Amino acid sequence: MDLSNNLDEMTLRLMSNKKGLKTYLKQNDEDEYKKINYEEEIIDLHREEILSVTYNMLNKKNNDYSSDIIKSFNVYVKNIVNRIELSKIETSNEYNKEDDVIFSNMDGEKKTIPNIFGYSFERKI
Repeated sequence: MDLSNNLDEMTLRLMSNKKGLKTYLKQNDEDEYKKINYEEEIIDLHREEILSVTYNMLNKKNNDYSSDIIKSFNVYVKNIVNRIELSKIETSNEYNKEDDVIFSNMDGEKKTIPNIFGYSFERKI
């Protein structure tokens, strides 16, 4: 087992986008490429049923589903809600705004540099 090849593949999987990974696999690992394509075809084939189950679960019509599906759906919803909430926090956070905070408070020969701890210091230029 060649560890460097495994690390390169793991890095590629973690760091690349889906299209880049598929292009790499098409050239270097045809079996894995076919597996990914098969999984995508299965999802496309059952897209309407998947959406139907999702709508039913959202509307509390989950009597027909196993406990595994209900648990998985609850985790899925929790992860989406967490992502939405984090996105709201990121957009409302004043430090994530695009204004250049470091140079916005220049006053003559002094500039005030605010930081994340809420205090500031002055530095002579």
